[in-house]
Amino acid sequence: MIRKVLFADDDQILRAAIAQRLERHSDQFQLITAVDGFDAVGNLKQHPVSLVIVDLVMPRMDGVSLIDHLRQTYPDLPIIVASGIGDEKVAEVASNGSAYGYLNKPFQADDLVALIEEVLHKEAEGGIMNEVSPPVFMQLMEIDARTCTIRIVDNHSNQGGILHFRQGELYDARVGEVSGMEAAHQIFSWDRATIFISNECSKTENRINSNLGLIIMQAAGMKDETEERPEDYKEQESIASMSDGDDSGGEQGEMSSVGDTQVPGSGLTIEVLKKELQSIEGFEEISGDSRYQKFVDRLTRLGEASDFGKLVTATIDEGGTSWKIIVPTQPTAVIRAVSSAVSQIEIAVQKKLRGD
Repeated sequence: MIRKVLFADDDQILRAAIAQRLERHSDQFQLITAVDGFDAVGNLKQHPVSLVIVDLVMPRMDGVSLIDHLRQTYPDLPIIVASGIGDEKVAEVASNGSAYGYLNKPFQADDLVALIEEVLHKEAEGGIMNEVSPPVFMQLMEIDARTCTIRIVDNHSNQGGILHFRQGELYDARVGEVSGMEAAHQIFSWDRATIFISNECSKTENRINSNLGLIIMQAAGMKDETEERPEDYKEQESIASMSDGDDSGGEQGEMSSVGDTQVPGSGLTIEVLKKELQSIEGFEEISGDSRYQKFVDRLTRLGEASDFGKLVTATIDEGGTSWKIIVPTQPTAVIRAVSSAVSQIEIAVQKKLRGD
């Protein structure tokens, strides 16, 4: 993936000359130009940018104001100051704005290219990876206790973001002008992305303060809630609820009694499961309950996003003597059993699903 560099300068001739000169490096990066600070801010909202080059004297929003905005809204974005107001002034502004470097006008295009390449190399010194599942890769960062900054671009929407890890712990995240937990949820909802790894992290304050696995599960759940469930799935659930709902004494459309509800693709019914499990000491009951479908959907989404594999069973400890074992049937099969029988029941269910 070609990274993007934003060049903000009100000099039309200079912008055109720089764009033409840097065209020969189009295999390394793409140059986006802006006529002033306001134009640059608009571009930043539309494109994932790796570097901003700023002239200090511009109409509407000047370079100093733009740098202030960048430091507040995009604090992790590298800046190069390029201006002709004098060496000392340029150096002072660059230093105060924590700029990566500065150039005095007139400058040589080769000097600008050298600085750009230096920044882009630093951004990806830890490697570049394509078609990566963000949840899976970030869990590897946690396992390896990595300290790094990861710039990430969603391959589907071309939206960009930043993740900051310190010793394997997620400290902060940003997508556009959104930061913190909200940004982390957005990034972990992406299916495939391109990532650039920098082997350092400037963040010292943890703004996330949450377990990475929990964040990934929350993101999967949020993504699931925004997507419509397939029409044929809704129809199957509706039919099952209508035919079985009254027998259970529960609300129609929520509960179903044991009947011929099947595990998808297996030919295994809840009635068959009941016959198999009722001989196990500690087994209490099994029923179909569509109210657990959203829970199953979230776990399924998490498994797909994290390459954990197919969901077979899920166990819920509600704090009492009875536990629940969830099987992704339609509607969802809910097995109640004492805690000591859970493992044996899960093994029995898995054997039936395999056809043993």
